[in-house]
Amino acid sequence: MILDIAAGDYIQRELNCLADDGRLVFIAMLGGAKAHIHFGQVLLRRLTIARPPLRPRPVAVHGRHPA
Repeated sequence: MILDIAAGDYIQRELNCLADDGRLVFIAMLGGAKAHIHFGQVLLRRLTIARPPLRPRPVAVHGRHPA
């Protein structure tokens, strides 16, 4: 697992570093919000690209689970 605070041009390098079935988690975008990546690598190596819910949510949402 890689926790990424940079994003931008660093994404492809981080994908190259991940082991098969690895996970790349974005926690910030200090390097920019756009990147050029090879999605074939993501599919073939079963990589996961995710982001945690870092923003506050309304109280009504806290008890609800996704379907």
